[in-house]
Amino acid sequence: GALLDAGEAEAAAALTEQAYGRAANMTELLGALRLAAYWQLDCLEDLAADFRKRANEHPLIVDLYFAARAGAPHQSTVEVIRALCDDPAFDRGNPNRVRALLGSLALRNPVALHRADGQGYELLSAEIAKLVPVNDMVAASLITPLLSFRRFDKARAARMRACLEELSALPKLGAGMREKLDAALKAEE
Repeated sequence: GALLDAGEAEAAAALTEQAYGRAANMTELLGALRLAAYWQLDCLEDLAADFRKRANEHPLIVDLYFAARAGAPHQSTVEVIRALCDDPAFDRGNPNRVRALLGSLALRNPVALHRADGQGYELLSAEIAKLVPVNDMVAASLITPLLSFRRFDKARAARMRACLEELSALPKLGAGMREKLDAALKAEE
């Protein structure tokens, strides 16, 4: 952070790449990847590609990869998450994988989720809609940040409410999801 504050982005990227290259274990590799993602360093895509390749055979490490990429507190992370939803390793039937990627957006990345243009909300609600028939309970757990739409400025609140209304119109919602949606939408009427 200090290097970036001093305008030394190249030096920060070089140090991060060195740390990644000297890593003795996955924890150290993951730490360097998280730093690169958090600070949006120039080395991020190279480190991410290498980490992803190493993680390919290890489901828990793939989850850590998804969480590291989805947890970067930047508005552009929405596009990263959108691309990762198309990654062959992303399986909506795997609750841990869903929590790693979409849970990171919904519950741990307010910068990306609450983008002024509403793209974070739209991505989250579209993915929740795809999850409802697969695992309604996981889908219901991801909806939580949208339920507090009244706490936000009018534009964000309107976008969040619109997402909730679209989700409410889905057929075959489970009882947990239906209860949450009804409570949030009827509280305003």
